[in-house]
Amino acid sequence: MWSLTNAASIFLNGTSSLTYSAASDTLAATDPFTIEFWYRSIDSTSSIVDLLDTRQSGAHNEGYFVSRDQNSGIRFFLDCDSGIMDFHGAAVSSTKNGTPSYDTSSIWHYVAITKNSAAASSAFSMYFDGYSQPITWSGQQGPISGNCSISSSTDSIRFGNDAISTSTSNSLTGNLDEVRIWSTDRSTYVTSTWNQELPATGTSLVGHWPFNNTATDVATNHASSGQSGIVSFVKSSPFGHFLYQNNGNAPGLYSSVTSTGSGMQMRWRYDLNVGDSDYTSAITTSTAAWNTLGAVTIASTTATSSMTLEILDADNSNSSTVWYGNVGLWVSKSVIPTSTVDHLYLNSYYLDGNDCFIFLCPYSDLAKKTVVMHELGHALGLDHSYWGSVMNYYSDKNNPVTTLQNQDTSDYYFVWGGNQN
Repeated sequence: MWSLTNAASIFLNGTSSLTYSAASDTLAATDPFTIEFWYRSIDSTSSIVDLLDTRQSGAHNEGYFVSRDQNSGIRFFLDCDSGIMDFHGAAVSSTKNGTPSYDTSSIWHYVAITKNSAAASSAFSMYFDGYSQPITWSGQQGPISGNCSISSSTDSIRFGNDAISTSTSNSLTGNLDEVRIWSTDRSTYVTSTWNQELPATGTSLVGHWPFNNTATDVATNHASSGQSGIVSFVKSSPFGHFLYQNNGNAPGLYSSVTSTGSGMQMRWRYDLNVGDSDYTSAITTSTAAWNTLGAVTIASTTATSSMTLEILDADNSNSSTVWYGNVGLWVSKSVIPTSTVDHLYLNSYYLDGNDCFIFLCPYSDLAKKTVVMHELGHALGLDHSYWGSVMNYYSDKNNPVTTLQNQDTSDYYFVWGGNQN
């Protein structure tokens, strides 16, 4: 991950948290609000991880929390003087390949909860990675009335674990960034500003933690009122450019691309496995998409001497091989001691539908194109990025992304130059 000069996030190690005073904040059942933030989950120490929590011990434990649940996705819980709102969403989007396992692939995700001035369940909305999510109610859906915060000098907001439990802390191992709390319903803005850092001040902005090398709430200028464990500032951030060179997993980066008298080039050769499907169409349409950006020419070759990327396919269900479990995989030549070129593996075991339990059976032609485009992006030096981009870690096989998106092109131009406009 490449971050902007001053961009950073906080890293919580599974035993740590940060707490801030919320004594001046009030929340009534008829108040509108927006809660938005970015998180990155590294390890699953428990089935539930609390991301932020304002609940205070009392008769009703008034306040709210947002958590990441292993099975049901993002959960929002609000307790008021009378009534509780408890719902979840993004159960598939926030889990790996739609299975009930944690997203341990270090992917940044954006969450927003919005509410208008009504006190009924219809007042609430959820967004994940910029997209509106269907809400599933957990049995308690109001209506609510009265105060939804105790409004005392002890009110606080905690990042990273449960604020009231004395037995199960549900601590986060991972990152938080750009936490923003508003006293207004910003549903109409979320889809256009979700992937942006915003100014430190703004109308109705009551709490703002950009974590750009400071733990201060820049909306109120409040420092942390409490910390447990070790909280670190790290360079990983959802803002800037997503590049392979900065994640420590790509020795020999850019070896697929060479400089010639005609400019930057990537020369690929597809060695079709006898008996397997022919993915030539997916390869040629994918290279054509990247070639529209102009800085690197990606072209085929039959000569071993000029080849910089060898594309191979195999009906591979063998767990002892490097690309087992992957639909596609780019591997730098430096990872394979005997290789003189980079490799792009296409696994026909999945692409042609031999594993129907996990993957769509079989992949459509457009979905195959998405796989090849994604792996070519790695060969060009791009890392995993936002949901909805070609370079996102997950691929929706039913709705494949077959055109390069803004983050894809922005990262490409950052590496190779050119004019995005």
